[in-house]
Amino acid sequence: MDVTTEMITPAIAEEMLRHNTSNRRIYKTIVSGYMKEMIAGRWRLNGETIKITEEGTLLDGQHRLLAVQQSGCAVFMLVARGVD
Repeated sequence: MDVTTEMITPAIAEEMLRHNTSNRRIYKTIVSGYMKEMIAGRWRLNGETIKITEEGTLLDGQHRLLAVQQSGCAVFMLVARGVD
């Protein structure tokens, strides 16, 4: 598994979300809260990772990625690739 800090743009978030096949229900209030933090410039790395399998399936991070996509902001996030 590789863990890197990456600048996630709306286009990158959109591409990652295309591989979101098995995540839980989306909660608009969570996405909205994250968006507000991003737009205000208060988004910070906190140890949470975007988790992606070796095949490219998104396992975790859909709310954060949706917030990036919908806010139009680019933010740094930890991305773990190759997760079982």
